[in-house]
Amino acid sequence: FHPCRGSMDLGRSQGGLPPDEVVEDRDAILEATAQAIDRYHDLAAGAMTRIAVAPCSPFSVTEALMRESAALARARGVRLHTHLAETIDEEQFCRERFGCRPVEYLERLDWLGDDGVIIYHHYLERLYGQWPRILDWMAGGSGRRVIWRTVGQSVENNEQLAAPYRASGMEIVRYSPNERNIPS
Repeated sequence: FHPCRGSMDLGRSQGGLPPDEVVEDRDAILEATAQAIDRYHDLAAGAMTRIAVAPCSPFSVTEALMRESAALARARGVRLHTHLAETIDEEQFCRERFGCRPVEYLERLDWLGDDGVIIYHHYLERLYGQWPRILDWMAGGSGRRVIWRTVGQSVENNEQLAAPYRASGMEIVRYSPNERNIPS
């Protein structure tokens, strides 16, 4: 069981996607996340309860929260989790706001380490240019995991893209909202 303490601190009034009423203060987020880790995360070998630090996505989280979440997770020895490139709008948002594509944004924030889990929406061919980069990141270390959604893509196409990486022993999980999770 790996619950994630999700977070959003970039509301509409600041150019984010979520309504301002649902975002939290960054300090409150980090404090609540640290408390969840202290209370529930079990470091024992084979433990069944692990907490992850999970700022939502570039649309809904400030750059400062992304950096501080990574620092908190690494200081506490827990995983990072975020959603990335779920829509073409998010790619455009990242280009306009940060001057780069979503994966480049994570690189800039030092998120592509051994402790990351990225929920990657493999949505349109236009995003394929980032898929090899994610898989190359995975090839660089153990403990890395990518979950990608297959909406709008054929299973066969996704399988062809993932096959060489899966063959090398990486953990890749395919997800479709109409199916159960299928480990590849």
